[in-house]
This record gives sequence, structure tokens and C-alpha cells, in this order.
Amino acid sequence: MAAPENWISETNDHGLTSLYNATDGFGAIQISVYTIPDGLFIDSVQELKSHLDEIYKSVDIATPYFNIVDEGGIYWRYWLFNFSNEVVFITYNCEEPERGKEDIVVDSIIKSIEASHFR
Repeated sequence: MAAPENWISETNDHGLTSLYNATDGFGAIQISVYTIPDGLFIDSVQELKSHLDEIYKSVDIATPYFNIVDEGGIYWRYWLFNFSNEVVFITYNCEEPERGKEDIVVDSIIKSIEASHFR
């Protein structure tokens, strides 16, 4: 996946990819991809709920997407996609006052990730 114009993409030694606009951006996207064994079923909603329950104690979700402002004033968006033999966990975070300012770009990145897995 190519980063949008003015955005930087960095991948660390553990495979975590970060995307951000270093010039005039507000937040960052983090993407982790996990390979799952053949025949193993991952319930995206339940898996994301379990992860979020560890952070926020109790969340009620019905889709593999969630957003929240945490106690520190950070706005978070979470996605968990299950693509055949891969689980893709994505987060976006920014300061709460900047909430929504990068939604068009962030949503475009998410859609490109989805599209790249359904070719």
C-alpha cells in the first residue's frame, strides 16, 4: 500500500506499519498484520471486543469497528479485518480537538486496505 501524498510510511522490526503526515498532520495510523493458520476462524467482532475490554474495561460493539476518546483526551479509531489467512488490526489516534480533520484520508487508506485484499 502506498502512503497518500505528504504522508510517511514506516515499518518497524516487528512489522508494525505507521502512517502519518509529518508536515501538517494531526494523528497516525498503525497497522499490524497477523497470519492465521489454515482452518482457524477468527470472529473479528469478538476479537476486537476482547482487545478493547482490556483497555476500556467494558465496551459494547456489534461491528469490527470502534471509536472512543480515552481518559487522556486522545481520540481512537479501531478496525479489525479478517482476510482469509490474515487478520489486519488498524488504529488511528489524534488529540480529541483534531478529531475528524483527517477522516477523509484515513477512510481512504482503510478502503484501499480492504480493496487490496478483495482483488
